[in-house]
Amino acid sequence: MKPNLARILHSVRSIVEKLLHPKLFWLLLFAICFLISFLAWAFSSPVRASTLLFQDARTHKLVPALRFIARQKNQEAEIQSLLEELFLGPLQAGLLPVAVPGAGINSVIRSGKIFYIDISADVLFGMKLQNDMYRAPVLPFDELLNIVRRVLRRNYPSFSFILTINGFQSDENTVPATKIDNLIDKGTTMTIINIK
Repeated sequence: MKPNLARILHSVRSIVEKLLHPKLFWLLLFAICFLISFLAWAFSSPVRASTLLFQDARTHKLVPALRFIARQKNQEAEIQSLLEELFLGPLQAGLLPVAVPGAGINSVIRSGKIFYIDISADVLFGMKLQNDMYRAPVLPFDELLNIVRRVLRRNYPSFSFILTINGFQSDENTVPATKIDNLIDKGTTMTIINIK
């Protein structure tokens, strides 16, 4: 039994000596430190840095704004939180909001690499007042869609998005700005916007 124990101790000693060789030691130490820091980052980060876009009040150019959105159990909830933050408006003075107060996301549904996002009609028509009239939306619809499209592409570049207004869709893939007036005149809230 002693020769076997001596042989085991000798093999363990040779393995330890090889591992403590300066070239291999520093490489292993670096790899272990990287693995520990990566695992700590991946499992402990409760927020996700996201980029939102708002118009500058003077120049009307889009200005990025960084927001930290809480990580959710799935990407549908994260996208809903992202767009709700966008609709809440900017934190900085001098930037314009993109939607009227109360505008929001009705639902986000995922099917493969496509997200179906249902937005409230307040985004399209503005805020409904007590006398059944609507206060004008903050931005023209095509500008709002451009901002939503760019925010979604920036934060989720590998997915496609289909937007609906209050669950209604039309046969068209895009709605030009001139057609929106016709939709408002008819009292219709039907549109579908395909973002790729």
